[in-house]
Amino acid sequence: MDKNRKKKWIVTGSILLVFCGGLWLYNRYGKTDGPIAPTEAPVATGQKKILNVNGLVLRPQTFTDAISVIGNLLPDEEVDLSFETSGKIVEINFREGTPVRKGDLLAKVNDRPLQAQLSRYEAQLKLAEDPRPTARAPCSRRT
Repeated sequence: MDKNRKKKWIVTGSILLVFCGGLWLYNRYGKTDGPIAPTEAPVATGQKKILNVNGLVLRPQTFTDAISVIGNLLPDEEVDLSFETSGKIVEINFREGTPVRKGDLLAKVNDRPLQAQLSRYEAQLKLAEDPRPTARAPCSRRT
């Protein structure tokens, strides 16, 4: 006999043995002998039995499935912002709690000094590319 088949037979036989033992114990000790006795004594004929009953009238009403609680919400994701240059933030383009997408402009840093430097470099570039020799070499006089 194969080892796996032998294991299956042993496990199946063990389960069946436990089940049969449980049934035998239930039949031997779990049953009560005779009918179950009533909780109240029978009333003699001719007497009326008084039964106290509590009732509640149900009326349709709206059911709200809401819970009011106090607590703190934590964001799903949190990002630390960093800028390429240091400076004063002059514009914030989002509100707290609003979703943002990749590539959105969130804040603007004061770029006036950088813009001035850029225009100065552009002017220097124009002068360097100018083909006229007026500003390049000092004039030499022949006497």
